[in-house]
This record gives sequence, C-alpha cells and structure tokens, in this order.
Amino acid sequence: MFGGAGVYADELMFALLDRDETIYLRVDAETRPAFEAAGSGAFSYRLKTGEVMELGYWRIPEEALESPEDAARWGRLALAAARRKKAEKGQAALEPWSPAWGDDGADQAASLSLRGAAVTRLRPARLES
Repeated sequence: MFGGAGVYADELMFALLDRDETIYLRVDAETRPAFEAAGSGAFSYRLKTGEVMELGYWRIPEEALESPEDAARWGRLALAAARRKKAEKGQAALEPWSPAWGDDGADQAASLSLRGAAVTRLRPARLES
C-alpha cells in the first residue's frame, strides 16, 4: 500500500503526487511518446509477489518544473488523456471522497480545492495481522 495525493479536474484524476511529492501525469497511447521523448519515466511499484505495476502515470518532465507555461501544457495533455480513458471505459468519473460516505476504517481521504482542481490525500488503512 502507498499513500499519495490524486489531482482532479472535471471529476477526473489526471495527476498524482507520491510520498516524495514527485508529480506524475496521466499518460495514454497518444501522449506516451511525448513523455518518452522528454526523458520521463512511469510511476511504478513492486507487489509482494515481485511483479512491477504501472498505473499509466508518468513523471512530469524536469523542464516543466521550472516553467508554469510548460507545466500547464503537460497538465492539459494529462487531462486530455484522462478524458480519453474515461470515454474508452464508458464509465462515470470518480469523485473525491465525501464526508457523507462515512468512515468505516477503510482508506481515509481529505479533499481540498486548488485553482479548480480537487486534490485528494489518500492514507492507506492499517492492516491487522
């Protein structure tokens, strides 16, 4: 289990921040070549079985961290990829956690707004052995 923050716009998660506050953006077949060309890498983690999982999010290119205009351009690419993913699946967008859902000890989350994007911090539940 890992903790992190999901970044939402239009009820779509298009980015995530890992524990080290690295920004990862949603990537699909259309945008992946641009991320590869910029020297980015995929967000991945290792399962207990040793298998490596990738979630379709790639690190924001380094040059975008120095330029708000570049960061916005990469963010728009990520949001477009998230919209295409939703259209492919034909699913409703996931919404940030709501206090109305209650808390049964499962994953907890807190939401806030950040310039039109909802950021959700997820904390993994404690597993009893």
